[in-house]
Amino acid sequence: MIFSAAEFSFSKRQSPITLTDKGLKYYKDLDIESIINSNWPEWSKEIKDALSIYSKPSAYDVQKVCFEIFNNFEEKINEKNLEKIKSHAFSNGLDIILYDSLFQVPVRDKMLKDLELSVSDIDNHEHL
Repeated sequence: MIFSAAEFSFSKRQSPITLTDKGLKYYKDLDIESIINSNWPEWSKEIKDALSIYSKPSAYDVQKVCFEIFNNFEEKINEKNLEKIKSHAFSNGLDIILYDSLFQVPVRDKMLKDLELSVSDIDNHEHL
């Protein structure tokens, strides 16, 4: 049985978006942190390049860019890691699209830290 994204999300939808307990478990089980860290120089540059359209990017801008870039995480990781995640999804009867948030949320958090911004700043509506 395959569950849809609406039925089984790995992220909580209240703002700011965070991983669910299940999302945190899979993040750890799949060692997503290592994948992020090993790709961070390249990914960080891509995110900063995308943020360059803003004179002073807000935390909300960082979230928007990170979520857009990692909306299709499959294009960002190597084949070995992709196969590991596909196998995990298959074994658990899940759609691979659910795994986007396992990259989006931690990458956002890491970039916010690099830019000396806070996750709590996402709800600051000065950017609107």
